Amino acid sequence: MTSIISNICSKIEQTVFPADCLICSQASQNPYELCQDCEQELPRNRYFCRCCAQPLAAQAHGSLCGACQKRPPTFEQVFAPFLYRRQIQALIRRYKFSDHQPSGRLLETLFMQSLRQQKPPVPAALIAVPLHPQRLKERGFNQAQQLAKALSRQFACPLLQKAVARKGGLPHQADLDKQARLKNLRDAFVLKEHNLPAHIGIVDDVLTTGATANALAKALRRAGVERIQVFVLARTP
Repeated sequence: MTSIISNICSKIEQTVFPADCLICSQASQNPYELCQDCEQELPRNRYFCRCCAQPLAAQAHGSLCGACQKRPPTFEQVFAPFLYRRQIQALIRRYKFSDHQPSGRLLETLFMQSLRQQKPPVPAALIAVPLHPQRLKERGFNQAQQLAKALSRQFACPLLQKAVARKGGLPHQADLDKQARLKNLRDAFVLKEHNLPAHIGIVDDVLTTGATANALAKALRRAGVERIQVFVLARTP
Protein backbone atom coordinates (compact mmCIF):
# COMPACT_ATOMS: atom_id res chain seq x y z
CA MET A 1 0.00 0.00 0.00
CA THR A 2 2.82 2.39 0.89
CA SER A 3 4.53 1.87 -2.48
CA ILE A 4 1.24 2.43 -4.34
CA ILE A 5 0.66 5.73 -2.52
CA SER A 6 4.28 6.73 -3.17
CA ASN A 7 3.89 6.05 -6.92
CA ILE A 8 0.64 8.07 -7.04
CA CYS A 9 2.27 10.99 -5.22
CA SER A 10 5.28 10.82 -7.57
CA LYS A 11 3.02 10.97 -10.65
CA ILE A 12 1.08 13.91 -9.19
CA GLU A 13 4.34 15.73 -8.42
CA GLN A 14 5.62 15.12 -11.96
CA THR A 15 2.38 16.53 -13.38
CA VAL A 16 2.24 19.60 -11.15
CA PHE A 17 6.00 20.23 -11.07
CA PRO A 18 7.39 18.87 -14.36
CA ALA A 19 11.14 18.35 -14.47
CA ASP A 20 13.29 20.53 -16.70
CA CYS A 21 14.62 18.97 -19.89
CA LEU A 22 18.33 18.16 -19.61
CA ILE A 23 18.88 19.26 -23.20
CA CYS A 24 16.95 22.52 -23.64
CA SER A 25 16.14 23.35 -19.97
CA GLN A 26 12.43 23.80 -20.70
CA ALA A 27 9.72 21.99 -18.73
CA SER A 28 9.73 18.40 -20.00
CA GLN A 29 6.04 17.45 -19.59
CA ASN A 30 7.34 13.87 -19.35
CA PRO A 31 7.92 11.76 -16.22
CA TYR A 32 11.63 12.05 -17.04
CA GLU A 33 13.96 14.96 -17.77
CA LEU A 34 13.47 15.23 -21.52
CA CYS A 35 10.84 17.32 -23.29
CA GLN A 36 8.80 15.90 -26.14
CA ASP A 37 10.41 18.15 -28.77
CA CYS A 38 13.94 17.09 -27.80
CA GLU A 39 12.84 13.46 -27.61
CA GLN A 40 11.60 13.66 -31.20
CA GLU A 41 15.01 15.00 -32.30
CA LEU A 42 17.13 12.26 -30.69
CA PRO A 43 19.50 10.65 -33.25
CA ARG A 44 17.95 7.19 -33.50
CA ASN A 45 19.67 4.34 -35.29
CA ARG A 46 16.83 3.43 -37.64
CA TYR A 47 18.59 1.63 -40.52
CA PHE A 48 21.55 -0.57 -39.73
CA CYS A 49 23.60 -3.70 -40.33
CA ARG A 50 21.89 -6.71 -38.79
CA CYS A 51 25.15 -7.81 -37.16
CA CYS A 52 27.16 -4.78 -35.97
CA ALA A 53 24.40 -2.10 -36.12
CA GLN A 54 26.51 0.12 -38.40
CA PRO A 55 24.14 2.76 -39.85
CA LEU A 56 23.11 2.01 -43.43
CA ALA A 57 20.94 3.56 -46.11
CA ALA A 58 17.24 2.87 -45.67
CA GLN A 59 17.14 0.44 -48.60
CA ALA A 60 19.99 -1.60 -47.08
CA HIS A 61 18.42 -1.95 -43.62
CA GLY A 62 18.80 -5.44 -42.19
CA SER A 63 21.55 -6.52 -44.57
CA LEU A 64 25.20 -7.04 -43.67
CA CYS A 65 27.57 -4.09 -43.98
CA GLY A 66 30.76 -4.50 -46.01
CA ALA A 67 32.95 -4.92 -42.94
CA CYS A 68 30.81 -7.75 -41.53
CA GLN A 69 30.75 -9.49 -44.91
CA LYS A 70 34.51 -9.28 -45.19
CA ARG A 71 35.33 -10.23 -41.58
CA PRO A 72 32.33 -11.33 -39.47
CA PRO A 73 32.65 -10.34 -35.80
CA THR A 74 32.75 -12.96 -33.07
CA PHE A 75 29.49 -11.64 -31.62
CA GLU A 76 26.22 -12.31 -33.42
CA GLN A 77 24.25 -9.09 -33.04
CA VAL A 78 24.47 -5.55 -31.69
CA PHE A 79 21.49 -3.74 -30.19
CA ALA A 80 22.20 0.02 -30.51
CA PRO A 81 19.07 2.20 -30.52
CA PHE A 82 20.86 5.55 -30.93
CA LEU A 83 23.65 7.14 -32.92
CA TYR A 84 26.56 8.69 -31.04
CA ARG A 85 25.72 12.20 -32.18
CA ARG A 86 24.24 15.47 -30.93
CA GLN A 87 22.05 15.09 -27.81
CA ILE A 88 22.97 11.46 -27.08
CA GLN A 89 26.69 12.20 -27.37
CA ALA A 90 26.33 15.19 -25.03
CA LEU A 91 24.39 13.17 -22.42
CA ILE A 92 26.86 10.28 -22.50
CA ARG A 93 29.90 12.54 -22.20
CA ARG A 94 28.30 14.51 -19.36
CA TYR A 95 27.56 11.27 -17.52
CA LYS A 96 30.93 9.60 -18.13
CA PHE A 97 33.28 12.49 -17.55
CA SER A 98 31.35 14.68 -15.08
CA ASP A 99 29.49 11.98 -13.14
CA HIS A 100 26.22 13.78 -13.94
CA GLN A 101 23.74 11.33 -12.44
CA PRO A 102 20.57 12.89 -13.96
CA SER A 103 22.07 12.31 -17.43
CA GLY A 104 22.83 8.72 -16.44
CA ARG A 105 19.27 8.12 -15.26
CA LEU A 106 17.83 9.63 -18.44
CA LEU A 107 20.06 7.46 -20.62
CA GLU A 108 18.96 4.36 -18.71
CA THR A 109 15.31 5.36 -19.21
CA LEU A 110 15.79 5.83 -22.96
CA PHE A 111 17.68 2.54 -23.20
CA MET A 112 14.93 0.60 -21.40
CA GLN A 113 12.23 2.23 -23.54
CA SER A 114 14.02 1.09 -26.70
CA LEU A 115 14.40 -2.44 -25.34
CA ARG A 116 10.69 -2.68 -24.57
CA GLN A 117 9.82 -1.44 -28.05
CA GLN A 118 12.23 -3.60 -30.07
CA LYS A 119 12.19 -6.70 -27.82
CA PRO A 120 15.59 -8.24 -28.66
CA PRO A 121 16.33 -11.83 -27.55
CA VAL A 122 17.00 -12.10 -23.83
CA PRO A 123 20.41 -13.57 -22.90
CA ALA A 124 20.91 -15.97 -20.00
CA ALA A 125 23.32 -13.52 -18.31
CA LEU A 126 25.00 -10.14 -18.84
CA ILE A 127 28.61 -8.99 -18.61
CA ALA A 128 29.56 -5.30 -18.62
CA VAL A 129 32.73 -4.38 -20.49
CA PRO A 130 35.32 -3.78 -17.73
CA LEU A 131 36.76 -0.29 -17.64
CA HIS A 132 40.50 0.17 -18.06
CA PRO A 133 41.94 0.20 -14.50
CA GLN A 134 43.38 3.70 -14.86
CA ARG A 135 40.09 5.06 -16.22
CA LEU A 136 38.16 3.41 -13.41
CA LYS A 137 40.47 5.06 -10.87
CA GLU A 138 40.05 8.46 -12.52
CA ARG A 139 36.29 8.23 -13.07
CA GLY A 140 35.28 6.35 -9.94
CA PHE A 141 32.59 4.30 -11.65
CA ASN A 142 32.01 2.17 -14.74
CA GLN A 143 29.15 3.53 -16.85
CA ALA A 144 28.79 0.18 -18.64
CA GLN A 145 28.31 -1.52 -15.29
CA GLN A 146 25.54 0.91 -14.37
CA LEU A 147 23.76 0.32 -17.67
CA ALA A 148 24.15 -3.42 -17.22
CA LYS A 149 22.49 -3.25 -13.81
CA ALA A 150 19.45 -1.53 -15.32
CA LEU A 151 19.40 -4.01 -18.19
CA SER A 152 19.64 -6.91 -15.73
CA ARG A 153 16.51 -5.66 -13.96
CA GLN A 154 14.69 -5.19 -17.26
CA PHE A 155 15.56 -8.66 -18.54
CA ALA A 156 15.32 -10.35 -15.13
CA CYS A 157 18.61 -12.08 -15.83
CA PRO A 158 21.82 -12.11 -13.74
CA LEU A 159 24.69 -9.66 -14.16
CA LEU A 160 28.01 -11.47 -13.80
CA GLN A 161 30.01 -8.72 -12.12
CA LYS A 162 33.20 -10.68 -11.44
CA ALA A 163 33.34 -12.94 -14.48
CA VAL A 164 35.92 -10.92 -16.43
CA ALA A 165 38.67 -8.38 -15.72
CA ARG A 166 40.63 -6.02 -17.94
CA LYS A 167 44.41 -6.06 -17.82
CA GLY A 168 46.12 -2.91 -16.65
CA GLY A 169 49.09 -1.23 -18.27
CA LEU A 170 47.48 -0.98 -21.72
CA PRO A 171 46.89 2.27 -23.63
CA HIS A 172 43.35 3.63 -23.59
CA GLN A 173 41.33 2.65 -26.69
CA ALA A 174 40.10 6.18 -27.42
CA ASP A 175 43.70 7.31 -27.97
CA LEU A 176 44.36 4.75 -30.73
CA ASP A 177 43.44 4.23 -34.38
CA LYS A 178 41.64 1.08 -35.55
CA GLN A 179 44.71 -1.07 -36.16
CA ALA A 180 46.30 -0.02 -32.88
CA ARG A 181 43.03 -0.78 -31.07
CA LEU A 182 43.03 -4.32 -32.43
CA LYS A 183 46.63 -4.90 -31.38
CA ASN A 184 46.06 -3.33 -27.97
CA LEU A 185 43.10 -5.61 -27.25
CA ARG A 186 44.77 -8.94 -27.91
CA ASP A 187 44.38 -10.92 -24.69
CA ALA A 188 43.24 -7.75 -22.91
CA PHE A 189 40.49 -9.57 -21.01
CA VAL A 190 41.00 -12.20 -18.34
CA LEU A 191 38.15 -14.53 -17.45
CA LYS A 192 37.69 -15.10 -13.73
CA GLU A 193 34.83 -17.56 -14.17
CA HIS A 194 34.71 -20.39 -16.68
CA ASN A 195 31.37 -22.05 -15.94
CA LEU A 196 29.43 -19.55 -18.04
CA PRO A 197 25.95 -19.86 -19.59
CA ALA A 198 25.69 -20.56 -23.31
CA HIS A 199 24.08 -17.20 -24.13
CA ILE A 200 25.78 -13.99 -22.91
CA GLY A 201 24.95 -10.33 -23.48
CA ILE A 202 27.87 -7.87 -23.44
CA VAL A 203 26.94 -4.36 -22.25
CA ASP A 204 28.73 -1.08 -23.01
CA ASP A 205 27.76 2.54 -23.57
CA VAL A 206 29.10 3.15 -27.11
CA LEU A 207 30.26 0.90 -29.95
CA THR A 208 32.85 2.56 -32.21
CA THR A 209 34.91 0.07 -34.23
CA GLY A 210 33.59 -2.92 -32.31
CA ALA A 211 37.14 -3.97 -31.41
CA THR A 212 36.53 -4.00 -27.64
CA ALA A 213 33.29 -5.99 -27.84
CA ASN A 214 34.87 -8.40 -30.32
CA ALA A 215 37.92 -8.99 -28.11
CA LEU A 216 35.70 -9.74 -25.12
CA ALA A 217 33.50 -11.97 -27.29
CA LYS A 218 36.58 -13.96 -28.34
CA ALA A 219 37.51 -14.52 -24.70
CA LEU A 220 33.97 -15.71 -23.99
CA ARG A 221 34.04 -18.05 -26.99
CA ARG A 222 37.23 -19.62 -25.69
CA ALA A 223 35.36 -20.26 -22.43
CA GLY A 224 32.64 -22.13 -24.30
CA VAL A 225 29.97 -19.43 -24.71
CA GLU A 226 27.94 -20.27 -27.81
CA ARG A 227 25.86 -17.15 -28.43
CA ILE A 228 26.94 -13.55 -27.82
CA GLN A 229 24.94 -10.34 -28.21
CA VAL A 230 26.09 -6.79 -27.59
CA PHE A 231 23.90 -4.12 -26.00
CA VAL A 232 24.99 -0.48 -26.27
CA LEU A 233 23.27 2.88 -26.01
CA ALA A 234 24.79 4.27 -29.17
CA ARG A 235 26.67 3.37 -32.32
CA THR A 236 29.29 5.66 -33.83
CA PRO A 237 28.28 6.42 -37.45
